[in-house]
Amino acid sequence: MRVPGGITVLVAIALIAASPASAATEAGDGCTANVAEGPYSLVPEAQASPSPLPLATPVGGVVTRWKVNSTYMEPVPERLGVFRPTGTAGRFLVVGESNEELVPVGGGSFATRIPVQAGDRFGPIAVINDTLYCLTGNAADKAWAFNGSAGTGSTHTFAAGIEVRVPMVVTVEPDGDGDGYGDESQDGCPQSALTHLACPTVSLATFAVVKPNAVLLLVSTSSTAPVAVTGSVKAGKGKPLALSAAKQTVSPGGLARFKLAFPKRLSGALAELESSKSLKLKVKATATDVAGRAAVSASTVKLRGRG
Repeated sequence: MRVPGGITVLVAIALIAASPASAATEAGDGCTANVAEGPYSLVPEAQASPSPLPLATPVGGVVTRWKVNSTYMEPVPERLGVFRPTGTAGRFLVVGESNEELVPVGGGSFATRIPVQAGDRFGPIAVINDTLYCLTGNAADKAWAFNGSAGTGSTHTFAAGIEVRVPMVVTVEPDGDGDGYGDESQDGCPQSALTHLACPTVSLATFAVVKPNAVLLLVSTSSTAPVAVTGSVKAGKGKPLALSAAKQTVSPGGLARFKLAFPKRLSGALAELESSKSLKLKVKATATDVAGRAAVSASTVKLRGRG
């Protein structure tokens, strides 16, 4: 069931010859492995015929899943490796690897979480004895190979031109907040790098203090959020007067002060209004959480006349 010397001789020859020298995306090679031999770490180099998948990821993000197709006669333990070109032909930096998984007969799909950059390539890192690969008999199918295990953080020169294909397909999800979790399946709050769980909601507590020519609104929040405060009051004929304060970001445990200064028209109306009467100032504080959801605290403040 083995191919005698299938990859061993090819690696040796190639090393001698080379010695001088915001949707998920799939990348890799979906060929079906028919040989297991090794131990080798492999990186896809070229294919004889065009493939619907790029061998290198065209985008950065997070690898959230990898899969292998296999018709080999028995299960084979493997690890996904992420290989980054160094600028020197055949030399790669290993920037990440998955947990060890057992690829069953027929193939399997496995969850993982590895941040990647555009241009990274994917292949198996040797585990113990055998590495799965596709032997097609076509000299235009090529891979880079390293005899042994290439672990994360190591840099190695791989033998080029090995006439095999690398059966490894990965799913790369975007990572908009840069927290190392795939936005589609791993990150419950892709809008914020502060958490990958569900985005925290925000609640407001407010208290109004009436000053001679302004209302001071004290605001606290349950989680960090930008807060806007506005006011509206009808003072005589015409449209209601609109008041606003400068927007602030409020953090839990803090107490922010928002000043709604009275325009001249409002101050004048209060000066003419009998002290037994009042105007109603409608105040609204709005906080927006990281998911864009708004929380509102509305209240009415009585402004007594001064006449």
